[in-house]
Amino acid sequence: MVEFTYQMILSTLQTIALIVGIAYYLFIMRNSQRNQQHQLETRQAQLYMTLFNTINNQNIWRHWNEIREYQFTDYDDFMEKYGPVNNPDAYDKYVQVLWLFTEMGVLVQEGFITVDHVGALMAMTPVRAWEKFGPIIETARMRRYSRSGYVTFEYLAKTMMKRIMSGELTFEERRNRIPDISISRYRKYVEEHPELNL
Repeated sequence: MVEFTYQMILSTLQTIALIVGIAYYLFIMRNSQRNQQHQLETRQAQLYMTLFNTINNQNIWRHWNEIREYQFTDYDDFMEKYGPVNNPDAYDKYVQVLWLFTEMGVLVQEGFITVDHVGALMAMTPVRAWEKFGPIIETARMRRYSRSGYVTFEYLAKTMMKRIMSGELTFEERRNRIPDISISRYRKYVEEHPELNL
């Protein structure tokens, strides 16, 4: 028969305590990682809602609807019609919209949000804005600004374009897959008001 000595019992208890301590540590670490992931997701949701509120509360859509109708042939024509000297109100609207896209580009570039977030908020608006105003911005970089004027806006638009060209779902298709009564109401509204060019 095996005799249990004080030393054997103490050694066994130390081993059990070590195993329990390691298990507890692993449990705490896993729980900590879950909490960090949850905090990250919460911060991203807060950032997304802040962007949503910014877009909807600062007349960005109204400004976008106005500036997308600007008619110009080149940089000089644009500055003559919509520049800060001749038309400061029009130029202010232009700058407000482009700065929003620039800020969103920074957030995408730094990994705080994804192009999917931007697509869910604005569909293809940044791409359309770059297609319309990109040549103006590029000329302005050469003539007036440093070479870095609106670079994160350009990054955002080109990242969104690459995503579409890669064959992944377009942002409109993704939006159309979501069964939502508001989409059908929106379509009906657009059909009833063709003069809005939505």
